[in-house]
Amino acid sequence: MWGRLGVAQNNSGVFNLDWGAQAASLHSSAACRRKFSSGRLPELAGKLPALPMSLQKRIDEDLKDAMRAKDAARLSVLRLLKAALKNATIEKVGAAGELNDADAIAVIRKQLKQRQDSIESFEKGGRTELAEKEKAEIAVLNHYLPQAMSAEELQKTVADTIREVGATSRAQMGAVMKALQPKIAGRADGKTLSAEVQKQLQ
Repeated sequence: MWGRLGVAQNNSGVFNLDWGAQAASLHSSAACRRKFSSGRLPELAGKLPALPMSLQKRIDEDLKDAMRAKDAARLSVLRLLKAALKNATIEKVGAAGELNDADAIAVIRKQLKQRQDSIESFEKGGRTELAEKEKAEIAVLNHYLPQAMSAEELQKTVADTIREVGATSRAQMGAVMKALQPKIAGRADGKTLSAEVQKQLQ
């Protein structure tokens, strides 16, 4: 058993574990022997790349930052967004789950649409101060969206997908939209994407 674990006794009588070829090589140095004998593993973990933070977790962290900074305007937007994300999470994967970034982006776009509709309503009613407030909130939400596709890039992606699907009429629009979703990855809103597909399927 001990041999399989690679246990060896050093000069000080302290047992050290050999954690594989890489760790064994490092262990040969006096510095690493001291780390092992003192009960600490080599500091390899700090050299490993950090896992990317999910969009939902990033928003949670930004909400905490806004609370610490007492940024009332930003905090209000992020609290509403967090509530919307929580509702979407419960509906899609359960309370203990987490939305993937694509689903989180879809929630953010819904929040944006609500504010865009409000701006239109406020501007028609001459409520410019409220319209400006909504625009400021849109700026906060836009921070979490990926860079938008250029018009040229969107046109090419749609054209390529139509060819791949073999669509020749608007009756096949659903199939084209389904094939487009993973390619777009939140870089264009549904309304813009739908309009471009309809245009090219005329």
